[in-house]
Amino acid sequence: MPKKRKISILPFVIIFLFLLCFLPSFLQNCEIYRKDVDKYIVYLDSDTAQERKQGLYYLQRFGPVSRKALPKIFDLLQQDKDVSVRNQAVLAIERIGLDDQSLPLARKALKANDSYTNHVLIKSIADLGYNARSALPELISTINLYSDLTLYLETLTAITKIAPQEDIIDELINCLNSDDKSMQIGAIIALRDLHFNADKALPLLKELRERTQDRQVKIAASETINIIEHGK
Repeated sequence: MPKKRKISILPFVIIFLFLLCFLPSFLQNCEIYRKDVDKYIVYLDSDTAQERKQGLYYLQRFGPVSRKALPKIFDLLQQDKDVSVRNQAVLAIERIGLDDQSLPLARKALKANDSYTNHVLIKSIADLGYNARSALPELISTINLYSDLTLYLETLTAITKIAPQEDIIDELINCLNSDDKSMQIGAIIALRDLHFNADKALPLLKELRERTQDRQVKIAASETINIIEHGK
């Protein structure tokens, strides 16, 4: 009869001692960081661009601890007149990361930005996984006929990370019904390259092709219909 292996408690003792030694220091540092966050949030309201940038720089160094500053950081991203402050705000968002509370801010900021800013926002949204599925319409609307290929692929990847396939197809169909051209174009292009259940959207694509007066929408719809039906 084989001998039973004895389980050594030594690894567990080592882990316990490690936590006993370092956990209090870690928690103390977190508390210090929180106080510093409050200090540097004040910098974001400064009249000088240099101080606003300094505040952003230190807040991004604290990482997720700085998430309470995200509303002000998004304000700077969208409204600050100094381009260097806006660039620093993008870096801060990338380093700090989003949470459920800041997701609406990212959705709002996603619509009208340069490709690098959208790259950061799209990646940050994707990192939230299924908790970010409400951002599907904004992600779809960033897709257009002239999208940067890398950004386009990142957007498709983000879409597939934040929602199950059935939800994605349903949202793309909703976008086809939208009066917003950017929504329609984004959905048409996404349906061309997302190959799961795309045929579910065929009747609506054909209807849109017939009724639209917009040449770009009509051509894009025709190309996507052809790809779905014939694979080319």
